[in-house]
Amino acid sequence: MTMVLVRSAFAAGFVVAAAAVSPAFADVVSYDTPLAGPGVYFGTGNQNAGFTTLTTTNGIELGLGVEIRGPGGGAVLPTPTTGSASYVVPTGGTTTALWNYEFSVNLGASGLTLQDIQNNTTLSIVDLTAGKALSFQPLVILPDNAGFDGTNTTNGKSGGAPLTDIGFQNSENLGFAGPAFAFNPNALDTYQITLLVDGESLTETVNAVPEASTWAMMILGFLSVGFLGYRRRHQAPAFTAA
Repeated sequence: MTMVLVRSAFAAGFVVAAAAVSPAFADVVSYDTPLAGPGVYFGTGNQNAGFTTLTTTNGIELGLGVEIRGPGGGAVLPTPTTGSASYVVPTGGTTTALWNYEFSVNLGASGLTLQDIQNNTTLSIVDLTAGKALSFQPLVILPDNAGFDGTNTTNGKSGGAPLTDIGFQNSENLGFAGPAFAFNPNALDTYQITLLVDGESLTETVNAVPEASTWAMMILGFLSVGFLGYRRRHQAPAFTAA
């Protein structure tokens, strides 16, 4: 597997993907669930649904989710909706995907702040189909994280989460990594996204498949080809008058 070191303006500070650390035995993973209060606050119009969450023994909540981009978008639910962190998304787009991956960290009553975890928090993406990997520290390089101080929330577009906060969220796209990740929005690839915070990790799997309309056209095409072949095989031979 090829590890990529990102040195673009956006991705400065990316590092080689870290090995995921398994959660403690008593930690709880939930599927297709809303985030703990205050829910979703990284932007307006986003749904507090479809997340896979890990709640640690000391009350820290990690969350990963997927959402369709643009007007008419919305949360993508895990499939099946219980007992799985597997998401199915459409392929397509130009340089960005038609979907975003979303992440959330809520330190709860652990007594920690973002300052305590900023260097121990990584987000890793592995393209299992193409054999590519990427990892970065979202609290170090992303200036647009939304923040939660325990009472109030801030929208990341106005300056990002202060390191005195106890929570942060963001929504990102694989295409934002630039040429370093060589992302192809039309590839039928499987991605594994892992959020690692202070030794605890949560992973979701995203499977890119053609949109329903594309599948329908492909099936129609296959049926048409089959029908034409059938007609040729069963067509009576033509006779020419002498």
